[in-house]
Amino acid sequence: MGRIRRTSKILEVALVRRANLAKIDPKLNLGHDNALSVYDAEIATVQAKLDAYNQILAAADNALNELQDEEKRLRTRSSKLLAGVGVAYGKDSSEYEMAGGTRT
Repeated sequence: MGRIRRTSKILEVALVRRANLAKIDPKLNLGHDNALSVYDAEIATVQAKLDAYNQILAAADNALNELQDEEKRLRTRSSKLLAGVGVAYGKDSSEYEMAGGTRT
C-alpha cells in the first residue's frame, strides 16, 4: 500500500488569500517585504517543496515494490532449491536438513 501523499492546508489558505489580495491590487506592496510578488515567491517555494516531498514518497513506494518483488522471487527460488534437494536426496536425509528443511 502506497504512502499517503501530503497536502498543505497552509498552502491552500495562502492561495485563496493571494487571489483575494490580487483583487485589491495586482501589484500590492505594503512595504517591509510585504508585497504580492514576495508572497508569490514564498507560495511557489512551498509548492515546490511539497511536490518534491511527494515525489520522494512515490519513489520510496516504487523502491519498496521492487524490493518486495525481488523478495518474492528469492523466496520462490529458495523453495525450489529446497524441494530439489528433497527430490535428489530425500526429505529424511541429512542433506535436506543441511539445506534448511526439516527431516520427516
